[in-house]
Amino acid sequence: MNEENPFQSPETSDTSPPDTGTNPLIVPAIILLVLSSIYLILQIFALPGQVIRIMNFDYGAPTILTEVTTSIVALLLMFIAGLITLKGSYDMLYLKNHKSAMSGSVIAMIPFCSPCFLLGIPFGIWAVVLLKKPEVKALFEES
Repeated sequence: MNEENPFQSPETSDTSPPDTGTNPLIVPAIILLVLSSIYLILQIFALPGQVIRIMNFDYGAPTILTEVTTSIVALLLMFIAGLITLKGSYDMLYLKNHKSAMSGSVIAMIPFCSPCFLLGIPFGIWAVVLLKKPEVKALFEES
């Protein structure tokens, strides 16, 4: 009666998140992951508004064209910053890439690139402080 269950799912250690005892970055990583996800969703919803502005402006007015172009470029740059923060927080959570985690945390500290604006700044600072510790750097090298 001690047979293995053939219907049991296989064990995969690659995708399971680290336990809280070995990863001191788990709290700022999860918070930055959630905030950057919300931030990216808000950016996606803002894009159609910019497209509508392009379709409705007077093509004879160069100042409006410059304003619309600038806002679209800014929106795309902020979207890229959100993606970098999302990737960095994912790497922080799974202890994959220290440089990516550090760059995501630093971008989270920039006020206009911060996920959900001011909410990302304290968690970005917290993550950078933890990422600078030698014992945390060693955790990235072990993984």
